[in-house]
Amino acid sequence: MEQQTESATPIVEQATDYDCFTKAKKNGEPTFTLRAQDVTADLVVDFWVKIQQKVREHMNAGLTKMQAVQAVRSYYFLETYVPASDVKLSGACRIAGEMEKWPKRKVAD
Repeated sequence: MEQQTESATPIVEQATDYDCFTKAKKNGEPTFTLRAQDVTADLVVDFWVKIQQKVREHMNAGLTKMQAVQAVRSYYFLETYVPASDVKLSGACRIAGEMEKWPKRKVAD
């Protein structure tokens, strides 16, 4: 494993709102955190951006928020099945299911 040195550590200049995690925990809201060390993290974020754009396009065309989400879900074939034996991925799917049931959902700001 390659040792990371201070000079090799990228510095991200951005404000991070850790209060959002505190608020979510207080309200029992499920969260999912991506870390840069995950080789697919950037792909997931890029895909999330594309999904947000598509949901907004559908809403601008007259669909409701939930109709737009369902349209994008079916367009990208996002009906996921993961065997329970894959603990990490099935856990992520469980979190996604909890998020889908969350009562106060909105389009990202």
